[in-house]
Amino acid sequence: MNRPVTLTIAALGGQGGGVVQEWMIDVAEAAGMRVQATSVPGVAQRTGATIYYLEFAARDGAVPVMALMPASGACDLVVASELVEAARMVQRGFVGSETTLVTSTHRAYTIDEKSHRSDGRADSAALLKVVEEAAGRLVTFDMEAVAQSAGSVISAAILGGIAASNVLPFDVALYEQAIERGGKGVNASLAAFRAAFAAAAAPQAAPLPDALRPTEDVPLDARLASLPGPVAAVAAHALPRLASYQDDAYVDEYLAHLAPFAARDTDLGREMARGIALWMTFEDTIRVADLKTAPERLAPHVADARVVHVVEFMKPRVEEIAGSLPAPVGRWILRSKLATSCLKPMTSGLKIRSTSVWGYALLRAMAGLRRIRRSTLRFEEEMAEMRAWMQLVARLAERNLPLALAVAESQQLVSGYGDTHAEGLARFKAIAARAEALLDADNGAEQVRGLLADALQAEAA
Repeated sequence: MNRPVTLTIAALGGQGGGVVQEWMIDVAEAAGMRVQATSVPGVAQRTGATIYYLEFAARDGAVPVMALMPASGACDLVVASELVEAARMVQRGFVGSETTLVTSTHRAYTIDEKSHRSDGRADSAALLKVVEEAAGRLVTFDMEAVAQSAGSVISAAILGGIAASNVLPFDVALYEQAIERGGKGVNASLAAFRAAFAAAAAPQAAPLPDALRPTEDVPLDARLASLPGPVAAVAAHALPRLASYQDDAYVDEYLAHLAPFAARDTDLGREMARGIALWMTFEDTIRVADLKTAPERLAPHVADARVVHVVEFMKPRVEEIAGSLPAPVGRWILRSKLATSCLKPMTSGLKIRSTSVWGYALLRAMAGLRRIRRSTLRFEEEMAEMRAWMQLVARLAERNLPLALAVAESQQLVSGYGDTHAEGLARFKAIAARAEALLDADNGAEQVRGLLADALQAEAA
């Protein structure tokens, strides 16, 4: 070969990109080729992938000069373990007309996508179009689904995609032998490798990512039978969330709140089904503790053969602490300078190891306060704000249904906790106050949506 063959891998933290790199070094050495491998760590918290870069060259002839990082126009094979990361490889110039790009079609949402008050998800169809137009050859399949179906992790699926691309001069048997020599989870990894190889090698049109497929039908609870179909479809997602958050009686309260809006108008009912559910499951310290100790969150770490500790970094405000207590006690704390001073040390930052006995027990005890949630100050405050919003929407709907719908949509500003929640609630209340004055305006709904767009843009700035 005239120059080294190059491989660039973009993998997220925890996906085993380093393991794939080790396998590829093993494959190259077994094939009697020179190999150089480097990596550049990505930013933590899902804001960028780690880039693994490898070059392969024959041992005959002069010793080649190998690069430490991929260069624009010189990438033979680029592999991305997630769709946004594939687009980022295009953006960085690593994917060109001579490049084969192998990418997973599943999504692991970025911090910006998750924290957006509206639907901040990137358009997966647009991402697919970008990578398809940029790459000389595109191979797509759902690496995450393949790995899970084989009881393995995505690293083995990534390796299967590399082998199936047929860009590198290595026999398939060498990849399997590298997995076997690795000695960990061999059977599951081989199963995932083979399944990924078959999925990537099969003739295909780029499949529709999960985020673009129609929402999977959710079995309708009998209590939803009286609701219009579009409203029931949203409420069906809300019911298990509400039951998990509090109890079955809480579900009945939700349906009672929703019924009059659903009876008035389907579009309004559908929007209120979403908004009421989100407001009734506001993020308090009880909810946060429950999520941090959820079995599905900690189980992967417990099952890991390595010693893994999960440390929670928490910085509650005095308002959050007071809000978790019975309303009279919480109000007293907020009025008392002595009480707030005593709580100040807790607001400077706490580190709790949720995988330790003490840390787990502490968080579970906090989650157990769900039994008294209805008596807490935060619950009292949130339900008062929610009722005021519902009453406003109901008043507006009697005379100006489009305006009522726009105000219902504005509830999306109320999310998160701490300063994020306080700022969002303030923006929402400003819009709600303006809506009353727009009751008789012909373009009142458009003005409210404009204010909502401005608020969302201000938050993103």
